[in-house]
Amino acid sequence: MAKRRNYTDKFKAGAIAMLESEGYPTDAYALERVAQQVKVPTRTLRRWYKGETGAPTDEIVQETKKALSDLIETEIRAALGELPNARPDASYRDIVTGIGILVDKKQLLDGGATSRDEHLGTISLVEVVRTPDDSNQ
Repeated sequence: MAKRRNYTDKFKAGAIAMLESEGYPTDAYALERVAQQVKVPTRTLRRWYKGETGAPTDEIVQETKKALSDLIETEIRAALGELPNARPDASYRDIVTGIGILVDKKQLLDGGATSRDEHLGTISLVEVVRTPDDSNQ
């Protein structure tokens, strides 16, 4: 019979923070990716996330998320500082893409939006193709 692993609350909180930074529950595949990375069964990780059996306290989770968010912010600032000196092996595009990914993860950890889906109004096709001479009609 396999020996049952015991996880510390700090480890569990870190796994939950990783899960949220990967976009879970919006990204359902994040559960599998993080479970593989931290070597925890997906069912166990899902239970921790939902606050069920063996879940760490919300306080520990929030502290861990804040610490991870702060580390990501430090990394973003460092990457921004490297933009003028982008090395040949890390192009400007690569660094900016990396910064975008880090900003997205920080937003997820901080409970912020990672996209904007707002309706700014409508415009008809007639308005799009109308020329300045058509304005009197």
